[in-house]
Amino acid sequence: MNIEFDVTLQCNFSCLNCNRHSNFNDLSSPLTGGKKNSVGLDLYESTDISIEKTKEFIEEVKENGTVERIHLIGGEPLVHPTMDKICDLMREELWGKYVREILIISNLHPKMLKKGTLDKPEDVIKYVPSPEFDIAYEHSLLTTSIPINIIRKILLESSKNGIDRNNMFELASEIRFSDPNFPHMNMPSEVSLSEMLPIVSTFHGIPVINYKPLSAKHEEHRCALVAPFDSGQEMIDKCDHPRHCGVNYAFDGYWPCANGAAIARLFKLDKYRKDKLPKTESEWDGVDENGDADTKSEGMWDLCKLCQVSAKNMLMEKEHGRPISVSYREALGLEGDKKNLADYVVGGHKKKLAPNPGFEDEDDKS
Repeated sequence: MNIEFDVTLQCNFSCLNCNRHSNFNDLSSPLTGGKKNSVGLDLYESTDISIEKTKEFIEEVKENGTVERIHLIGGEPLVHPTMDKICDLMREELWGKYVREILIISNLHPKMLKKGTLDKPEDVIKYVPSPEFDIAYEHSLLTTSIPINIIRKILLESSKNGIDRNNMFELASEIRFSDPNFPHMNMPSEVSLSEMLPIVSTFHGIPVINYKPLSAKHEEHRCALVAPFDSGQEMIDKCDHPRHCGVNYAFDGYWPCANGAAIARLFKLDKYRKDKLPKTESEWDGVDENGDADTKSEGMWDLCKLCQVSAKNMLMEKEHGRPISVSYREALGLEGDKKNLADYVVGGHKKKLAPNPGFEDEDDKS
């Protein structure tokens, strides 16, 4: 089982095509500027996961015993006001003990990087998991996984080489290594650890990746607010999202998938919500033992008919813009008026960061 853990649905972007509907969210987190930023709609109450709920989630993952990968995602997970504590708990309680791979999926905005949000070189060494733990970096950036695995190998042989966490940073310029991937990364055949540490992307030790850069979203993004049921699109028979991407956990419980969670909230389809982590994905009616949703089954139809992922040939933004089909217009209270999505979600919408004290540059204050 994989899990997509929406630690918050708040975000420093207000993308009109967001499949989490973060642009409909009540942006009340201290890190996103409170009520003054007006970059979304107050359709939901605060969605920041609490530390208490994080601890409950961790215990349920331990009890389940089959979770292989967890994505910490949102929204933008790094705007959560206690993301550092959440990551510490995940790293200390689950990673390498009950779950092999944990990742943070972030938009990695340049302002965030400039402010030093990610781990500093000395912190990379501090938070690296002990070598005895069964850790996977399969989906991490190579600029993260290669130096992290080198550090873990050095720590494994610490009794022989005399290098440990206390002196590794001081000796980093003397630790040199090569990797067969370096030529494909436009790097020299051999580098020092001190050269690699500044480009490692971790937050409190958890690898951070940008699954899809903002620049690619317009080219690759589907029309998220069009229901195949409305548009007459032929639907696929099976959708692998519950297993491939993972079941979803958020402030309001567990859902068969993350896209489905956003749709179910908007359409008030509470029958798809579970309070505790199921043992398998098939505990949702209409999801089989392989974690595939039968989109036309009685169990999944009410959800899948509203999801563009279920369309055999998805409608893409670059060809169709950002239409809103009738089911979504009714759910949003738009049916019968002439409002378009940009006017409704954000007046005068622009692709820019929400006012965020944590990401502001000095130039932004003028």
